[in-house]
Amino acid sequence: MSQSEGDTEKVESKSLTKRSEIEVLATDGLDTKRILWIARNSNGLYAGWSFGGVGFHFSYHKDGRTHWEMGGRKVPYKNRTPLNAVKGLNFLLVFGIPRRLMEATSSYGRKKKDVILHIDTRSFKKRTIVCHLLLLEPGRFDRLSALNDGTGLAFDYSIIHVLTHVEPWIVVAFYDTQSTEFEDLKKDEDRLEKLIGSSPEA
Repeated sequence: MSQSEGDTEKVESKSLTKRSEIEVLATDGLDTKRILWIARNSNGLYAGWSFGGVGFHFSYHKDGRTHWEMGGRKVPYKNRTPLNAVKGLNFLLVFGIPRRLMEATSSYGRKKKDVILHIDTRSFKKRTIVCHLLLLEPGRFDRLSALNDGTGLAFDYSIIHVLTHVEPWIVVAFYDTQSTEFEDLKKDEDRLEKLIGSSPEA
């Protein structure tokens, strides 16, 4: 488990008026591709795919309203807890990243960002790399235990990043799967939400 830059011993309130931009990059050792982006500002939290021709993004407004957009179509989604009131660990999004989409994406031109996360696709052996985005109450590293189903990490996560420079904290976790079907990703999403929901709050 890795942690982004931040104070792990003393959690301080951080200003959200300045936009914070996060890039998720993937490399195969020869080339680097931009695959996901995350942004946080005073109005909310946003995340989306970075593949050419796939204009998908998700918006979580500060008052808890959410929606997603794809191909110019805006669809309201479920209401959630206001961002400044998130408690414990909360599931946010699942992204399935087929290797074929990564291969068709242009190489990444490096730009200045607040945080850049890297994954090496050579460490993933299956057809689809899956990314879970979660929100974590600041200072509550103990709530990550909800990702354990009693026998180990529920999804064989190989990488978990915790970004502590924004509030709520953002958890970015990766695993791989043979499936490329949305229905299977939805089943994983439902399983994760049940797992988090059944974990006792301290």
